[in-house]
Amino acid sequence: MGFFRLIRFKNLVILSLTQLLSVFYLTSTKHKEAFILSSLLLFSCFLVAAAGYIINDYFDVKIDLINKPGKVVVGKQMSRRKVLLSHLTFSVLGVAIGFYLSVWLGVLLFFTTNILWIYSKYLKCTPLLGNITVALVATLSFVTVIIIFPNYSKEVYFFISFAFLSTLIRELVKDIEDLKGDLQFGCKTYPGRFGIRKTKVLIFIVTHFFLISIVVFGAFLYDWKIAVSLFLISTLTIYFLYCLYWADTKKEYKKLSGFLKIIMLFGIGLIPFV
Repeated sequence: MGFFRLIRFKNLVILSLTQLLSVFYLTSTKHKEAFILSSLLLFSCFLVAAAGYIINDYFDVKIDLINKPGKVVVGKQMSRRKVLLSHLTFSVLGVAIGFYLSVWLGVLLFFTTNILWIYSKYLKCTPLLGNITVALVATLSFVTVIIIFPNYSKEVYFFISFAFLSTLIRELVKDIEDLKGDLQFGCKTYPGRFGIRKTKVLIFIVTHFFLISIVVFGAFLYDWKIAVSLFLISTLTIYFLYCLYWADTKKEYKKLSGFLKIIMLFGIGLIPFV
């Protein structure tokens, strides 16, 4: 159970589901033709993402002992040596499968594994740059599909922007939530350097861009069913902004982080309808 917690198994299932829906609904490839390719693609990205979570926990163990002591796996349920070996195994295997499918995919996954290591070691405590790095990696589900299945629909670009902006918003909220532990170990994220108030202002700005992208996408499709779904997502997002304005405790920011996951799941649920 500790290992499944370490690799964020639930998040990886969502990642795989997103890719699977993208292959079958955002490309014109027949399901039988796509089955083998999509299976290997899912597995390679699953391994690379898991490796990213592992190395992040490996470097963050001291901070996590303060921010979330009950969820720490490194050094408690698994030795640091086994954790590092798991990261290396997952990274090499994921990149190798990527190169088997496509040279460009292999290069992308190799670049991603290195970026995730650099992020965990150096960029995590760099204001905004670390958040943007995670947000870019979050678009991997859709970018990899574009590489392997070139006959994709243009709607995939909306989901890339959706994944990027929603993840960026959530990462900023999580930085506020983890502020105490980060500051204690000299990790000055955006709220640690500029304060919670300015971080909220930044979240409001990014969220408005998120809402604008939803409106533009809805106007582009001219479909009332999708319009209703987008209206629901927009309503939830506006409610999130209202709660963010009044949020003041770690518990409230944790709830907001979870609420953003619900919004992201609604976005994934749009894929079959598009």
